[in-house]
Amino acid sequence: MWNVVIDASHAGEADPDELGDYASGDALALMQQTLQGASDDGVTVVGEPVMDPEITDMPDPETVTILDCMDDSQWVEPGGETSTEEVTGPRKIDATATYDGLTWRISEMRIWEKGSC
Repeated sequence: MWNVVIDASHAGEADPDELGDYASGDALALMQQTLQGASDDGVTVVGEPVMDPEITDMPDPETVTILDCMDDSQWVEPGGETSTEEVTGPRKIDATATYDGLTWRISEMRIWEKGSC
């Protein structure tokens, strides 16, 4: 999922067709909303975030919970304003992936504020 989002963010693409192959439900809506907002604002970014996902639970054979710590400090808008935020650092990401019998998709996701992990 993240590779599709990253590529779309570099191109300023609002709704990449491939996103539905990797995300569904609330997670898909969140990524579509984020990309659409950036596209509407004319924002493109360079670089990539550094991800460190870990499966933390498998409550049943079709569901896993994932904890990630995303460093997005190098995934930036070129020429954008330098952040004046006091809090910096990687963001915690809580996600759920579900298996529909054919493929796994991220179905729920919450991206926390900077410095949360």
